[in-house]
Amino acid sequence: MDATTLSITLSAILAVICTPCGLFLGLVPMKADLVTAKQSKASQMVSFIIVFIGLLVAGHDLETWAMVIGLVIGFAVAKIPALHAWALHKWPFFEPKKMAPTPKRVKKARKK
Repeated sequence: MDATTLSITLSAILAVICTPCGLFLGLVPMKADLVTAKQSKASQMVSFIIVFIGLLVAGHDLETWAMVIGLVIGFAVAKIPALHAWALHKWPFFEPKKMAPTPKRVKKARKK
């Protein structure tokens, strides 16, 4: 295998690895106050893995672009409304955190 074949093979592998990572990041709620503790830890771990892989192939433009394209494709697929709703129904892990109901403001009684 020469350098270009190895580079293309590595790019394909990284794109395949990063697509599910993008899917995961797309299914996790975007607002920080809706993210549960488990979701936060998992997304930090996925981000760490992506950065680690990126550092491993630093200086390799084709592999870096393959990673970015894989992440974008996965994220875009996860944001498809029908797929997003199905994933939330199928895997409760991705459901947003339940917000505590805010107490209703009680108006003061008027003095007569």
